[in-house]
Amino acid sequence: MVVRRIPWSPPRRPCTVALCLLMSACGPRESPNAEASSAAEPEIAAANKTTPAAGAGAVDAAKVDAAEVDATRAARHQQAARRHSKEGRWQEAITEFQQASAANPSDGRLLCELGWTQFRGSERGEAAATLGRGIALLEAAMAVDDALRKPLGACFYNLGRVAEASVSPDAKVTAAEHYRRSLELRPGNSVVERRLAALTSGAEDGPAPTPTQALASMDCADGAGAKIDLAAWSASVRAHQGLPESFGPELTKLGLTGVADESFINFFDEEQTPAQVRAEVKRSALRLGEREASVVHVSLHDEDEGRAERVAVLLTRPSGELCLAGEILSGSSACEANCLSDGPPLSMSPVKLIAADVDALQVDVSSGACCGIERGGVIETSFYGIEGDKLVKYAEFTTMQTWYNSPHVPVKDTSATVELMGEFPKQLEVKTDTRCTFDCDEAALLAMRTRLTAASTDTERAAITSEIDEACGPGAAECEESSSLERYVYRDGAYHPVK
Repeated sequence: MVVRRIPWSPPRRPCTVALCLLMSACGPRESPNAEASSAAEPEIAAANKTTPAAGAGAVDAAKVDAAEVDATRAARHQQAARRHSKEGRWQEAITEFQQASAANPSDGRLLCELGWTQFRGSERGEAAATLGRGIALLEAAMAVDDALRKPLGACFYNLGRVAEASVSPDAKVTAAEHYRRSLELRPGNSVVERRLAALTSGAEDGPAPTPTQALASMDCADGAGAKIDLAAWSASVRAHQGLPESFGPELTKLGLTGVADESFINFFDEEQTPAQVRAEVKRSALRLGEREASVVHVSLHDEDEGRAERVAVLLTRPSGELCLAGEILSGSSACEANCLSDGPPLSMSPVKLIAADVDALQVDVSSGACCGIERGGVIETSFYGIEGDKLVKYAEFTTMQTWYNSPHVPVKDTSATVELMGEFPKQLEVKTDTRCTFDCDEAALLAMRTRLTAASTDTERAAITSEIDEACGPGAAECEESSSLERYVYRDGAYHPVK
């Protein structure tokens, strides 16, 4: 069984094939702000390029291109960090955000995202300091760019959340000050207004638990479970999400309770109307020998803003109670869509992996970049299964990865196939291929690479690398074709490489 092989295909919306390869046809676009998942999207803009000249002119051109490369590197680390964040891998996300900020240290928005991620990863002291540095950078930058008011306001909101969670005696007072500052920058923001009202109302119990918090209390591993008042839960989802009224009955019919919380809708702009969001719910079953699990997939899509998805795997106890075996989260802004594939952002299918009478779950998550000069696509293929009463990830592979800078065609294209082999439990055979496509004459490329190898100084190497990337496409100086074959075996609840 071959799982996936994704070849190069023409770019997908929001541009046509011809327009997507012309930078002037689809320039950078600011993505919606997210209160609790990110402070703001980066604007990846093309630097004004000049023709390299001899002497100082060539060095200046190299510096311009080096800055552009740094911005691209920062954006890639940022996207990787967001993928980790959406799956709750906070330490991995922190590392990626740190690398993004190191590549582009003047961007305060990256520090705001890093600070929030540190907070979610229980590094609260570091979070407050990081957010403070991000705010200082954004306040200085806002003097010349008033468009930064919104990300600055989001950063103050995040700092308020950190302050509110601290044990300081004046925690509530400090948090309220940050929330008020956030509202000054973004008047009428309902998310911040609700948070400030709950903080200053004098209520000790705090805001009501979100649907996902209620679902988390039904963790199968803790022996918990519940018979759900479906109507009440669907009403709670509507209250937290601001979804169309029609979504509540859909949840009720499916027996779905609380697969979304307040951060779920925050992939979208908080000011959009509920009617702009299209909600879909799908339910399927997994055979687990004599047991059965329900897989419920909720998708929220907005054509202009992005998508957010949640997959809940629920086990039914003999008593009829439901319990949560685990969840899979995914989401992105419209500009983080896969520009090279028309497939769905998240797809699932059952596979026979461990035993003939036990279903595992294959999940393909598609993401990338489809706005600005940097385009590309990534597909992560994961295999999940139930071990005991818990959803576990057996293995994860990158089955597609291609990045390029418009108007160049992709230089480096990496794809993989995953094949199930042998008896149960199946072995996984992963074949990975990297191919290079150069947008220039091969003889000229060889001559420039020879000069690069012979270069004796960093400045000279940077100038030649810039020359190669300009003539043949970004990354052409380093792209090398390769193939590899790896095999993985199941052991102790996960797949491990055979050495």
